[in-house]
Amino acid sequence: MRQNALSLLFLLTLFCAADPLAAQTGSAVAIGRLLDLVTNEPIVDASVELVGEDIGAITTDQGIFRFEGLVGGEYTLRIRHLAYGVKEEQFTVEPAQTVALRIQLSVEAISLRPLVVTGRTEEEQRQRTRGTQANVVDRAEIEASIPSANHVGDVLTMHIPGLRVIEDPAQVGTPYCMEFRGKRSVIGVTGCRPPKVFIDGTQLLDLQQLWQYTHLDDIHRMELVPPAEAGLLYGTDSSDGVLLIETRLYAEMQQDRLPDELTRPATYDWSLELEGHSTWKVFGAAFVGNAAGLAVGLSVANRCIDFENLDRNAFNSDCGGWAAAGARLAAFAGPMLGSSLAARWAGTTDLSRGKFLYQLAASAIAIMPGYALAATSGDGGELNAASYALLGIGVPLAVTFSDKLFRKIIPR
Repeated sequence: MRQNALSLLFLLTLFCAADPLAAQTGSAVAIGRLLDLVTNEPIVDASVELVGEDIGAITTDQGIFRFEGLVGGEYTLRIRHLAYGVKEEQFTVEPAQTVALRIQLSVEAISLRPLVVTGRTEEEQRQRTRGTQANVVDRAEIEASIPSANHVGDVLTMHIPGLRVIEDPAQVGTPYCMEFRGKRSVIGVTGCRPPKVFIDGTQLLDLQQLWQYTHLDDIHRMELVPPAEAGLLYGTDSSDGVLLIETRLYAEMQQDRLPDELTRPATYDWSLELEGHSTWKVFGAAFVGNAAGLAVGLSVANRCIDFENLDRNAFNSDCGGWAAAGARLAAFAGPMLGSSLAARWAGTTDLSRGKFLYQLAASAIAIMPGYALAATSGDGGELNAASYALLGIGVPLAVTFSDKLFRKIIPR
């Protein structure tokens, strides 16, 4: 109410200033203000014009516009703004009078032309940037060629132009010569000049294996890189071309293999938080929780296990099987739960908290060698000190690092 009253008072003040001018010239004046319908804030830099008249204005920082020299009659006001769209308002003004307009607009969704995104597969992109013809034989073409093909060379010659595979009796152990026609030499004079062969990324040095041991049923895909391109991609010693063979087993392994981003746990991005990790607070809480857990766990386990002579009694117990197992479990579970729960409590923020299972795993990494050192220490004080350090300091340290690295967002 107060804001509306101020707006009315503001417009009345403008009337008082404009009326003398209108009375003197006989022309009418239109003064208006554009406001947002929801926030009641002024709309700045809106284009305002009178339809059919060569008169326009831009709203000020207060959302105000003003037209002078109008004659009496009806007018159509057209308003343009990027956020509010195009709106029209009609008003009537009497001669030698001033009319006040208070117009409220609502934000209008901007309609944009649809954006079409076209993607290419890795193979399509490779073919597009190759600059030469792609000599590829896929699994469907291999299966269609099997009834009339005896070996790999027959399939390649069926589908790749410019390649020849002929018998070469002069080649001992390699009965066939495979080469591009442009690179062919006279057999028996300079010998066969075959392309390099790679199977699943490994170079095949003995081409006899290509004809004798490479079965068409095992091949998923073949690609023959021409000599002009092979020399650039694989080195000058590949100027006779390169044959790439991918087996079906290798293709299945590549398809089933998860990306590295999915197989390894991602560390937490602390830039999402307003403040950094409370490392010392978490370590202090984990230290206290670990000490309490050790005290409780060892007091329970001490009923069955003599920890003063742990080096001789690590695997011996005064209790039965289940009781002994429970005693050993208490010795581990006490510090693990105590340190992890305390760190989880101290490290929780408004957005995230530590992953409890990761904290348990981190505490176990420090607890297990701590007990192992104690069990094998004998009378050596240094090893005892190391075991105490791992159990007393190593556990809260490990849990603190886990709390910082591995976190999850708290659901809202």
